[in-house]
Amino acid sequence: MNSNPFDALRQRILIIDDQPCIHEDFNKILAGPPRADAALNEDEAFLFGEALTTDSFVGDLVEIDSAFQGEEGLACVRKALDDGRPFTMAFVDVRMPPGMDGVETVSRLFDMDPNIQVVICTAYFDYSWEETVERIGQTDRLLLLKKPFENAEVRQMSAALCRKWQLARQAEAKIELLEQMVEERTCQVVKHRDELLALSEDLKTAKDAAEVANRAKGEFLATISHQFRNSLTAILGFSEVLYNDGDIDRAPLSRLEGINTIIRNSHQLLSIINDVLESPEIESGMLDTERLACLRSEQGTMADRPFDGAAAATNVDAKWLKAPSMETHGMEAMPASRRTARVLLAEDGPDNQRLISHILKATGADVTTVENGKAAVEEALAAREASRPFDVILMDMEMPVLDGYDATRQLRSANYSAAIIALTAHAMAGDRQKCLDAGCDDYMSKPIDHEKLKVLVAHYCGIQTASSAT
Repeated sequence: MNSNPFDALRQRILIIDDQPCIHEDFNKILAGPPRADAALNEDEAFLFGEALTTDSFVGDLVEIDSAFQGEEGLACVRKALDDGRPFTMAFVDVRMPPGMDGVETVSRLFDMDPNIQVVICTAYFDYSWEETVERIGQTDRLLLLKKPFENAEVRQMSAALCRKWQLARQAEAKIELLEQMVEERTCQVVKHRDELLALSEDLKTAKDAAEVANRAKGEFLATISHQFRNSLTAILGFSEVLYNDGDIDRAPLSRLEGINTIIRNSHQLLSIINDVLESPEIESGMLDTERLACLRSEQGTMADRPFDGAAAATNVDAKWLKAPSMETHGMEAMPASRRTARVLLAEDGPDNQRLISHILKATGADVTTVENGKAAVEEALAAREASRPFDVILMDMEMPVLDGYDATRQLRSANYSAAIIALTAHAMAGDRQKCLDAGCDDYMSKPIDHEKLKVLVAHYCGIQTASSAT
């Protein structure tokens, strides 16, 4: 195939006529002698895409071939198509004996080459224009030229049809290029879409895995926290009992320092546990703060506070739960508010049972202990039926048989109105609200603050303390 760039501008014109003189006339009119500026016209047309004018439609820009019969003309068009250099237009005579006439030749030309432009040339037109259109079909590629024709008419008609053909080919080329670009861009978009979908799926998988890992981490930390707090409840509780009970004034300093060391290090361990529990929330930026009333005894370590001043420091009467008949050592009673508080303790840990019972019984409370939620429900409802209801229930939330959440719900469903305080080693974010949602009136986490426990029980038992009296 010719690689000359000007081939795109050259117009191939086929003359199909049985008279040689007609071919000579068309060559003179269309090809003619080359003008001096023909090469310049070629350059301008190629570089700037300008239309070929009638004046420039001469010389090397036109290539004319001849056929003297319809079959021969069809063969020329077929070869031109095969060579990749199709004819722009054809001038076809109507009367061409022997063989096909011009109308049949044009019909077959249109079937063979859907782009070729045709001018029918005849002096004696054997068909009306309507008959011609009926045989060939409606088309904008067909014109009629009567013989004898004017040179200017031929030149103008040729220039117009060639320009039309050229613009059509340029449009096709641009459409083809656009379609190719669209196809390539579509492939890129589809590729990017598939990559994004794959990435999105990977991110979803990673997110799901991270959520599973976080849940597992949270459950692990909650379990560890629960076990540590249960153990620390007994360690801290009995350490304070040892420190506060007995002949503390006559105890050797080494004993006090040893107990204080246990207490101090237990609190330090509890602080570490709290920091570990908060770390996942800090990492995720979801750490919430909660403002709660703080009922703690005086500042400093246990070794820094005299036992006799503990009640005064917290404004709590150390014997506020005792009945008047239990008053000893000549103490004056606040008599209208003094009575024996009945407390039901639901706790499955034997050490914590002994500790909490010891703390409350030391103040004169009547404490009944059960080891699971089912027993707590039965005991509470039985006491109500016997007209000896409990003033308050201290409910551990993690127990066998029936946990504290379901036990509380069952009691509330049975219209049990007495106070229920959640006493639990679950201290993760949201655990307090979970207990309140189950029907508890208040929440206290382990390890237990002895003084806070006393004040909390007194509050829900309706017993006046030194704090409220003053």
